Amino acid sequence: MDPVSGTSMFSSWFPGLPPVAFFLMVLCAFGLGFLMRRLANANHLARANALEQDLKNSEKRIASLKQGKNDLVSVMETLKRQNREFGAFISMIPDSVERLNTCEKLDDILLNLVHITEKLLQTREVSVFVREKDLLVMKAASDLPPVSSPPMSIRMGEGKIGWVAQKGISMTDRDLQQESTLVKISLLKTDSDLATKICSPIVYNGTLLGVLNIGNLPGEMDQGLRVARMITSLGSIAMGNILLKEEVRSGSEKDGLTGLYSLQYFLNELRKELSKARRYKRPVSVCHFNMDSFQKYNEINGYLAGDEALRMVGKILKDHIREQDIAARYGGKEFVLFCPETRREDAVFLSDKLREIICNASFPQKDRMSGGKLTVSGGVAGYPEDGADEAELIASAVQATQKSINGGRNRISQAGAGKESGKFTIQQ
Repeated sequence: MDPVSGTSMFSSWFPGLPPVAFFLMVLCAFGLGFLMRRLANANHLARANALEQDLKNSEKRIASLKQGKNDLVSVMETLKRQNREFGAFISMIPDSVERLNTCEKLDDILLNLVHITEKLLQTREVSVFVREKDLLVMKAASDLPPVSSPPMSIRMGEGKIGWVAQKGISMTDRDLQQESTLVKISLLKTDSDLATKICSPIVYNGTLLGVLNIGNLPGEMDQGLRVARMITSLGSIAMGNILLKEEVRSGSEKDGLTGLYSLQYFLNELRKELSKARRYKRPVSVCHFNMDSFQKYNEINGYLAGDEALRMVGKILKDHIREQDIAARYGGKEFVLFCPETRREDAVFLSDKLREIICNASFPQKDRMSGGKLTVSGGVAGYPEDGADEAELIASAVQATQKSINGGRNRISQAGAGKESGKFTIQQ
């Protein structure tokens, strides 16, 4: 086709449109198509990216669901385990209560408390302390070796165990760490080598009987604390029952007039104390008192006044001796006392203190007696130097009392050749 014919054809197709304009239109059409293809590609890319992100999110959700499933399985296993443990725990309670309530001796109760704690809390570090005045004495523990030395003792308020006993509340090691700085410093200074994770007091009718100490705890601390409280509650009831039985039994072991122990009880306890003294090589002292001129006092003032005087002497002895000392009525006007872990010289000092208190007591009609006083003479014997058993010791103390009577009464003598405590004589 020649140019002239082409131009004629263009003019016939687009009359009045300049050729340049036509070419511009064609270029625009090509440019628009190119842009549309680019936009279409961009949309495809965006959708592809979105699909990829959705895929990643889906994978994350699937992973999260898998983790959730694993966590749920773990929780289910934990619940199953706890349910088994709880079932075993519940099944043990009736047997534990029965075992504690059938115990006839305190030692049996303490051993059962240790075994019950071991089973319920899956631990092998359990110890039970019993209160003896101002001391907490270990009486039972896990794998306790044979006794070859005095048992471990802790003073009230000292260390973690003593602190719990003094406060009277159950505490964990975490609770103890939250005490004030001064308290923690004091606890560290006085603490024993015994580990303590949970410590719970054994309290009966408001009276502290002892402390349960748990040194290791594999389970949860809070749950262990609740179990420890339950165990000490059961233990306090069992121990309280034993105390009530002993109280009833002691009614027949007391002298009806003075309230002191009977001679038979005194002899039994002295025999036990001497057995401990032999094992641990400790001293024991026995004191004997005889009321001077008591027959004359009865004749002058009557037997009712005499009975009151005996009651007063009994009360003086009870009020002025230690908790571990035991006093008894030996005969009509005689009294005996034994002091564990006490040297003869120290017992002489105590006896003279008691003699002086009795001498200054306000007995009925005492002014009608010679010198206006009702007095006692006494003697002291010590183990092992003055006797190997209770009979020998009492005989030595009685002989020492006779020395005091022969020496002028109202004085204390100690057993042994020529050992009379003349410095204890009170001038009439």
